[in-house]
Amino acid sequence: MRCTRGFTLVELLVSLSLSIILSAAVLTFYVFFAKATLLASNYSEFDREAGTFLQYFSRDIREAEDIVWLSENEFRLLKKGIYITYTYNSQLRKVTRNSPDQGSDEVASNINDLQFAAYTISGSRIQIAQSLTQANENTKMMQVIGTSSTRIATGIQSSAPIVSARYVLRNKATPIP
Repeated sequence: MRCTRGFTLVELLVSLSLSIILSAAVLTFYVFFAKATLLASNYSEFDREAGTFLQYFSRDIREAEDIVWLSENEFRLLKKGIYITYTYNSQLRKVTRNSPDQGSDEVASNINDLQFAAYTISGSRIQIAQSLTQANENTKMMQVIGTSSTRIATGIQSSAPIVSARYVLRNKATPIP
């Protein structure tokens, strides 16, 4: 009499195939979840950094008594007798805030492009590059528009927009048209 215990070769191959398929599905889920977690942590970092930058920016703009445009990427605010300078350096991809009492702070990094947009009291956009003098005289509102991005360890680039509200220079005298 033959012993019929054990598995046949076909049964072993079928179970091996099913376990490989199941392992591949679990591994795929794990890789997808790991990438999603990395992207989420990047967006969290973008949000934290942009929030800090916009917090400084909004407070300084609202309390500013005057503004002096030095270029499209740099301006100086007069606030309580102290000049605070904001500079966007496109080569270093960062925004710095410089004040005599607090020194120079990097308030945002990994910035691909950034525009400091200036507006008149009526809401018309001012072309800063055309005339810094006119921009100095007519700027009553400001806004930040840009993109922040970084490349995570897996090589995937993640980016997030930076768009602020329009902040009014409340303490600046309004130019008479």
